[in-house]
Amino acid sequence: MKYEIKKIAIWPAARFAGIFFGLMSLVPAAFTLMVYFLNNFRYHEFSVKIFGILLLPLGFFAAGFIIGLIFVLVYNELTDYIGGIKLEIDYHED
Repeated sequence: MKYEIKKIAIWPAARFAGIFFGLMSLVPAAFTLMVYFLNNFRYHEFSVKIFGILLLPLGFFAAGFIIGLIFVLVYNELTDYIGGIKLEIDYHED
């Protein structure tokens, strides 16, 4: 079977990209927060850097949302001129 992706829904794709970017930023944010706490544990001082580290996933969500939104808008406009992504799917019953 041959299929062609002509249009992508804008808001679900942008939301997915934002959530994906936000989730991917949790690992470096957690690691950075852990290193920060281990280095500053004996001094008992916590600064504004913690809030920056905690806001990192939110910033990545916003960036991913905007990047996904732009990508989908450009893709939907270009499919009118150059065609969509063509898929060929084979079904094998085992």
